Amino acid sequence: MVASSVFAPVDITNASQVNMNINTTGYYVNVTSSGSVDLTINATPSGAVAIAKDPVVVKTNSKTGYKLYLSVDNDNAGGNRLYKDADSTSSSFLSPATGTVSTPAALDTNSWGFAVPGLTNFDPVYVDSNGNSSDGSTGQTLNASNRFAAVPLRSQEALISQTDSPNEVGVETDVYYGANATTSLLAGMYQGSVIYSIVAEGSNNIYGDASISPNATTTLTGGETVTIGTSLFASNVSASDVTVTIGGQACVVTGASNPDGAGLTITCTTPNLGALGDYDVIIQIPKYDKTYILTGGYHIYKPINQVTTMQEFTQYNCSQLTKPAALDASGNVVKTTAASEKTLQDIRDGYSYRIRRLADGNCWMTGNLRLSFADVNGDGVVGVKHSDGTTETQMTKSNTDLNSKDTYVPIRASQTSGGTSWTAGTDPTAAEANTDRSLTTGNQTIAVKLADGTNLNDDQYIGTYYGWYTATAGSGTYSLNTDNTLATDSICPKGWELPRNTGDKSWNNLIITTYKLITTQGDQGNVTANDKLHQNPFSLPYSGDVSYQSGAVVHQGSLGSFWSAAAVSAVRAHHLSFNGTYTWPQGAPYKTFGYSVRCVLR
Repeated sequence: MVASSVFAPVDITNASQVNMNINTTGYYVNVTSSGSVDLTINATPSGAVAIAKDPVVVKTNSKTGYKLYLSVDNDNAGGNRLYKDADSTSSSFLSPATGTVSTPAALDTNSWGFAVPGLTNFDPVYVDSNGNSSDGSTGQTLNASNRFAAVPLRSQEALISQTDSPNEVGVETDVYYGANATTSLLAGMYQGSVIYSIVAEGSNNIYGDASISPNATTTLTGGETVTIGTSLFASNVSASDVTVTIGGQACVVTGASNPDGAGLTITCTTPNLGALGDYDVIIQIPKYDKTYILTGGYHIYKPINQVTTMQEFTQYNCSQLTKPAALDASGNVVKTTAASEKTLQDIRDGYSYRIRRLADGNCWMTGNLRLSFADVNGDGVVGVKHSDGTTETQMTKSNTDLNSKDTYVPIRASQTSGGTSWTAGTDPTAAEANTDRSLTTGNQTIAVKLADGTNLNDDQYIGTYYGWYTATAGSGTYSLNTDNTLATDSICPKGWELPRNTGDKSWNNLIITTYKLITTQGDQGNVTANDKLHQNPFSLPYSGDVSYQSGAVVHQGSLGSFWSAAAVSAVRAHHLSFNGTYTWPQGAPYKTFGYSVRCVLR
């Protein structure tokens, strides 16, 4: 905001220029005005008019430009009068003009106002008291009949200029102030201040650029106070100017403030939502035509001690587990303790998994997925076979990581041994790549041993081997052929996903960036790294794989292979692979191999 003082009717010394920079989430606004507007009026019994110009320059890189508003600097009754010596108890003052922005009018006696040439119904040309015209000409005659509007109170500020694109050179808006004075006024200085308020933003509907704190709770019934911060830089926003909804229900606004140099901050009282879930937060400020949208920005979740299943475990539960350091002072991997772990059940088949929060901040399964498929009911539809062997469950969005489909029904049941029904060519065809492949090992376990033969006494279930098409719940098709493109779905429990290939939640980030077990892809001879992968906190066994060429289970006890969500090409996908001589977090095998699955919390 830039304040410019307005004076009448005698000689006034100039005030200093005011400059202000406002930063809003990547956008800036620089505003400059003259700092003071000086008018000298030689009053007459019938009234004399003086006019002066205040050039206001706005620079911004905001993609959708800015809006410039004008008001006086208070909301009090009579706040837009100009009092003698700025003394609001004086009986000698200039009243606000009777004209408005929509219907400007010539100045009545003993009144003052503003005009913007060419704006709405203002006159196209104004001439100041020095004979300078708004059209650029000089030596002109002031027009006492020019139309003006009252400078509004702060709560009623007027939009006087706007752009819809960035301009870093600067856009000048010439604001003319006029006063009409008679000799009935006492001689002296009549002074007041106006405020230029600027709004710059990326768009009217803004996804993000706002935050809510706290953004999660275990309370279903509401009644909690939350604070919402926005990137809106604008003056004069009160609680009554703002509406907030969470999950479509009103979050009762109790306060709004916009201090200089900071975005609008809102407080509100949360509604009774009555159910667990992620809720959209919508903040509307009609006065400035702004709507902030935080998709799924407010969360109601179970306390971690009440969470028993994979499907109901959330990031907020994960954050309640202790995040361990990656390495100690000697460079050794830090093992997790019970404070970083929890055992959860997959509701689809009843199997339980130990999950751990690791040093990358994410929660990972530390057991191989055991999900297998069968037509237990004999109805011709393959589903998830329950651990009791007598029932089956269908995979739906409510229990499985499905984002592009409502259900996933495997084409065929899981095999229990290898064979020709698994095999594919050395360069798989589309039909081969798009075929469900899974082989279950039931309750079979494998002893986890170090390279020197030491048994860690942490036998792991081998679980089920999956082709990439099946691991991705049918979304990892032959047509997904661009490197690092992620499959949209997976057979992980709802809320969990296959690890990515790069960045957060990836094998690469976990093994190289966070724990520094190796330095490059395919490190050779790194027995130490692979020994560490066997141990806490990773607990990754040499669970073997299924050969796409023979359909046989191979490499148990000598190779560990785990799918990621990322394609390489039409026939290949990324995976983690390690044995006694190398570690490869970004491998690129055929999609028709059978590998293990570990999931990471989405």
